[in-house]
Amino acid sequence: MRKQHSKKDIKRFLEQHPQAEGFMDKKSVVIEEDDKITVDGNTYFRKHGEGWIPSLELLREHHVLPVVIVDKGTPPFILKGADLMRPGVISCESFKKGDVIVIVDEQHRYPLATGKALLSSEEVMAKKEGKVVKVIHNLKSG
Repeated sequence: MRKQHSKKDIKRFLEQHPQAEGFMDKKSVVIEEDDKITVDGNTYFRKHGEGWIPSLELLREHHVLPVVIVDKGTPPFILKGADLMRPGVISCESFKKGDVIVIVDEQHRYPLATGKALLSSEEVMAKKEGKVVKVIHNLKSG
């Protein structure tokens, strides 16, 4: 199903997703189609459950989610669909358990995946092993 958002729809979306204010306004052409929302032709949000999360396309251009930096051995596993395990984490910005975060590689800081934090950032850094982020979308899944 394809739907172009009205100014009222955009206003409501911005109220629910304040991080979108930097690149979306009432004059933007916002189209919802299947599991994505495009803003002026760019795919900026992907469906997750009943809500929307920033897409990897958006995260390449705008810093709107907390970042988790992973070592050079981790990206192949993330791109194959694995969740993020603690040994691969080098550092992270502050976040709470349940927050949506972006996973980036250490060398290029390129967004590899979005995920839901299974622990707070403090708990992640204090942990030695185990799963710390449930991957939602990765570069290969869209």
